[in-house]
Amino acid sequence: MHTSRSQTLLLFGFGGLLLLMFALGGSATLFLRRAAMENERIRLEDADRNRSLERLRSSIFLAGTHVRDYLLDQNNPPSKAHLNGFLGEARTLRESLAKCLRGLPATSFDSEGYLALLSDVFEWPETERVARRYSFAQTILLPRRLQLLAQADQLQTLSERQSEKNSHSVGTLLSTYRTELGILLALTVLLGIFLASTTLRRLLRLEAESNARLDTALRARSEMERLSAELVTAQETERQKISRDLHDEVGQKLYAALLTLGHLRSSVANGERDAAVLQMDKLSEITSQTAAGVRDLALLLRPSMLDDLGLIPALKWLAREATRTRPIPVEVVVDEFTEDLPEELRTCVYRVVQEAVHNAERHSHGRGILVELRQTAAGIDFVIADDGLGFDPVTESGLGLLGMQERVLRFGGTMNIEAAPGRGTRLRFHLPHSHEMSPLRTA
Repeated sequence: MHTSRSQTLLLFGFGGLLLLMFALGGSATLFLRRAAMENERIRLEDADRNRSLERLRSSIFLAGTHVRDYLLDQNNPPSKAHLNGFLGEARTLRESLAKCLRGLPATSFDSEGYLALLSDVFEWPETERVARRYSFAQTILLPRRLQLLAQADQLQTLSERQSEKNSHSVGTLLSTYRTELGILLALTVLLGIFLASTTLRRLLRLEAESNARLDTALRARSEMERLSAELVTAQETERQKISRDLHDEVGQKLYAALLTLGHLRSSVANGERDAAVLQMDKLSEITSQTAAGVRDLALLLRPSMLDDLGLIPALKWLAREATRTRPIPVEVVVDEFTEDLPEELRTCVYRVVQEAVHNAERHSHGRGILVELRQTAAGIDFVIADDGLGFDPVTESGLGLLGMQERVLRFGGTMNIEAAPGRGTRLRFHLPHSHEMSPLRTA
C-alpha cells in the first residue's frame, strides 16, 4: 500500500511538474512569438523609414542638381532631360516623405515650397535663365537645399526617438513576463543539471577534435593556395619561355631570307633579270610571313597594347582575334572604366578574361560570348557569360577555373560561378583597387 501510494505521489508529482513545464513552456512560447513579431514589425518599420529617409535626402539633392544642370546647360533650348529628371526626383521626394512621416509625430517639412521654387526655374525665359543662373544657384538653390536637408536630419532624429520608444515598449513587455520565465528557467536548470554535467566533458572533447580538424583543413587550404600560386607563376614563366623559343624559330625563316638574298646577288651579278625578280618576290613573301608570325605570336602571348594603350584596347583586340579565328563571336561592353590601374591588376584582368574566353570557345558550343567590365569606387567588376551548354561547377571544375580563382584571390578578389547544364555559364569577378600581394604570389 505504501509503495502504491509513493508511486501515485511520484506519478502526480512528475506529472504535475511536466504539466507545469508544458504550461509555462507554452505560455513562454506564445509570449516570445508575440514579442518576436512585435520586434520584427518595429525593425521592418525602422528599416523602411531609414530607406525612405535616404531616398528623401537623395531626391532633395538630385532635384537641385537637375535644376543646376538646367541652369548651366549651354544648349538653347536646354535639354528636356533636366526637366524629366527633376519631375522624377520630385515624385520620389513626395513618396519618400509620406513614408517617413508615417508613424511619427506631426512636424513641418517644407518640401512643396522647395519643389515649387525649383519648378519655377523651368518656366524662365532664356534670357532670365542665362542672367540668373549663377546667382540663383549660389544664393537660393544651395541654401534652400541645405535647409531642407537639415529638416531631413530632424526627421532622422524623430525616427530614432520613435525607435527608442518602440524598443522601450518591447522591453516593458518582456519585463512583465520575467517572473514566469524565471520559474521556467529555474525548473529547466534543475532538471538539466545532470544532463549538463554529463555532457560537458563530451562537448569539450568534441570541440578539441573540431579545432584540430579545422587547423588541418586550414593548413591544407593554405598549401593548396600556395601550390596554385606556384602553378600560375610557372604558367607565366612557361609563356615567357615559349615566347622566346618561338622568336628563336623565326631565325629559320631569316636564314631562308639570307639564302634568297644570296641567290638574288648571283642573279644580279649574272644579269638574269627574271630570276632576280623571282628571288625578290620570294624574299618579300618570306619577310612578310616572318613579320606577321612574330607579331601574332607576340600579341597572343602578351599584347603590347596592354602596356602601350591599356587594358580596354587589349581586351577589344582579344575579342576581335577570338571572333576572327573562332566561330563564336566575342563582344566587350565597358561601362565607366578608367585606365589608371597598376600593371599587375591590368595583367590579372586580361589573363582572367583571356582564360575565360578560351574556355568558353572550347567547351560552351554557344552562339556568343559577352564580356562586361565596370569600375566602381569599391573596385573592378567584370563578367564573362556565354549561352552554351553550361556545366555543373561542383563536379566539373578544372584547372582553368582554379587558375582564374587563384589570380583574383591574389588581389583579395572574389569569383562567383553561375552555371548549370544546358543553361550557359556566367563568371562574376570582383577585384578591389588596392591589395597587398603575398611575396609568393608574384606574376
